[in-house]
Amino acid sequence: MGLQAKGTMIQQVAELMAQLGIEDVAVAATPSAPTVPAAEFVPAAPPSPTPEVAKEPEAAVAKQPEPKTEAMELVEEQPRGVKISAKKMGKRKKEKASASDGDDDGGGGAVTDQSGRRQMGTKRIEIFADAPPGFAYVKLQDGKLRFRQQEVLKGVTWDAQTGQRVGLVGNNGAGKTTQLRVMAEELELDEGELIKSSSDIKISFLRQEFREELRESRTLKEEFLATFNKVMELEQEYSKCEEALTNAGEDADAMQEALNRMAELQTELDAADSGAVERKVDKVLGAMGFTPEDASLPVSAFSGGWKMRIGLGKILLQEPQVLLLDEPTNHMDLESVEWLERYLIEQTSALALVIVSHDREFLDRVCTKIVETEFGLSYSYNGNYRTFLEQKGERVALQMKAWEAQQKEIKALKSEINKLRPLGESAAGAIRNKEKDLAMMQEGGKEHVAKPYIDKKKFQFRFPPCPRCSPEVIALEDVAHGYGSSTLFSDIDLCIERGDRIAILGPNGAGKSTLLRLIMGREEPRQGTAEIIADNAVTQFFEQDQANVLPLDKSVIETLEDAASNMDGWVYEQLRALLGKFMFKDDKVNDKLSTLSGGEKARVALCRMLLLPSNLLLLDEPTNHLDITAKEVLEEAIHNYEGTVVMVSHDRYFVSQTANTILALEDGKLQVYDGDYKTYMEQNSDSVASKVEARYIPGLQTIKKAPKIEIQPQEQVTKKKKNFGGRGTSGNKMKGVKNAKRQGAMS
Repeated sequence: MGLQAKGTMIQQVAELMAQLGIEDVAVAATPSAPTVPAAEFVPAAPPSPTPEVAKEPEAAVAKQPEPKTEAMELVEEQPRGVKISAKKMGKRKKEKASASDGDDDGGGGAVTDQSGRRQMGTKRIEIFADAPPGFAYVKLQDGKLRFRQQEVLKGVTWDAQTGQRVGLVGNNGAGKTTQLRVMAEELELDEGELIKSSSDIKISFLRQEFREELRESRTLKEEFLATFNKVMELEQEYSKCEEALTNAGEDADAMQEALNRMAELQTELDAADSGAVERKVDKVLGAMGFTPEDASLPVSAFSGGWKMRIGLGKILLQEPQVLLLDEPTNHMDLESVEWLERYLIEQTSALALVIVSHDREFLDRVCTKIVETEFGLSYSYNGNYRTFLEQKGERVALQMKAWEAQQKEIKALKSEINKLRPLGESAAGAIRNKEKDLAMMQEGGKEHVAKPYIDKKKFQFRFPPCPRCSPEVIALEDVAHGYGSSTLFSDIDLCIERGDRIAILGPNGAGKSTLLRLIMGREEPRQGTAEIIADNAVTQFFEQDQANVLPLDKSVIETLEDAASNMDGWVYEQLRALLGKFMFKDDKVNDKLSTLSGGEKARVALCRMLLLPSNLLLLDEPTNHLDITAKEVLEEAIHNYEGTVVMVSHDRYFVSQTANTILALEDGKLQVYDGDYKTYMEQNSDSVASKVEARYIPGLQTIKKAPKIEIQPQEQVTKKKKNFGGRGTSGNKMKGVKNAKRQGAMS
């Protein structure tokens, strides 16, 4: 039988299906498709500019109402059995090839990820009737996603809309960045939907590793102008046409060709509003806190905290409707964090804002809604972080009560069934009924109440026993340093001794990381000497930007094998055991570093440091990307470390528990405070203590005195078998503290 069809493509497909006897096939977005009646749009209440946000009185968990829509449209779904043209197939192949450039919580692109998994999620448009101009709405609906054999998302549902500032919280590896990447359409769900209020909604994403995209050699203004790549390219081509016109001489054809092309380029430049580019850039530079003089400085001259402002400014130049920020407070000092808080509260009311952060105080002050992801599921709470803690406590208590009641009911049913079994056939019907009731309440049943999730997983490690070391470890004499015409610091004289726990503090751009690089010998000071003077010092350096020093194209186990290849005594089984201590187990060791979250990359870096026993640790922002649990584990490991530690950190709580001496870079000079962070706060009550204490969240951690630690005498240190667990007996019993005597450091 011949098949024939005429008319439009949709009509042809429908006619061919009819001839083949295929029925009830819906064609999305056809002109005849009925639309859902329009519903009145009700905008969300504007966010409060104050850190206090009233919680919802009626329910512990905020239930978002289903959006009322005018029309629904399935996007990018191919009907089964329909062949794709060669041109489109070529485009798909290009997209697939580019999918290997993924980063962070999961690799992959919009078609496949690095595991080769085909992605099946859908995108849907929900148009809000009577929504104000610029309104934006995004939602993950029952999103599920797997990487290799691991279920990262098991059914997350939450949304964000214009005027909301949503904080996305959870432990390292919970899938927070993965959800941001799904919203940014860098990843596609296995199951579930990404729902948007418009097909052309502008979504911008500031990644954890945004610094990789910065060009250090550009000036600050050039870096901002690079946001307008298309305009820059058009202007460059226009300049070339002007040059060609000048060189045309008497050649009328060449002159006309240049003039025609200049006219085309001018039309494109006008359409791109090129005349406003400089004005937009200057405005954002000022909003980010940069001075006119900063515009000509190279990007490399700015510290990590100021580079965060560069990244944020470039994102805002894209004029997004939805702004996704992944760990924006990393690298920022307290003053910069407070600036960011004010900026986001005051300047983003026209945006939908989603923030991933482990800084609870920052979330408490900024967010109007918290979404927690745990064990692959999400829970939404209206209010700020302290309200979230209250509501979560209520939810968990109610769920635990319901679970315990059901467990009693299950136990009673099982007992009744066991009593009935000896009665034989006469009780068979009653047994079947009770077994049906039991199945309904057990896992997988419709009436099953899940036990509240309690994360008991906690990785543990100890640094290997320290080799012997000389009493004096690091010396800085008459040190001065800076870049260009600016001086960061001068007149630094300091001796760091064995067993010291030093924290270097100061504002962004003061030169803290620079001081570590001088000690490491990676830079030479303008004046004086800075060096490690202990001949038998064995140094481990944790760099601030782990993405720049880790081999992102290699797997977790390959990274450790390469690092251990030049060391004696390591075998594969020992490396696997070591990785297990850092929660890299089973197939997780085969994950590419490019697919790991920021916190997981930090754990790999710490794990690699344990391969070689050291007696000097230089740590540059070691807690960036780490969740609260991981920070506490690192604190404990440093408590039990018998060597010398010099750290740069903006994490006040981490410093308060690990440092016994504070070095503060203030106005180009190094001030030494012989005591822990609590002592430093007490000596700077107006400038430091008042700010820190004002940020406390009731019921959560506050700054306390550092634990007393006594370094074991070197003569008692004996060689031990490799042991990285936290359960064994430690030689360090925390019996007291030995503060190093400073030589000419105090004025």
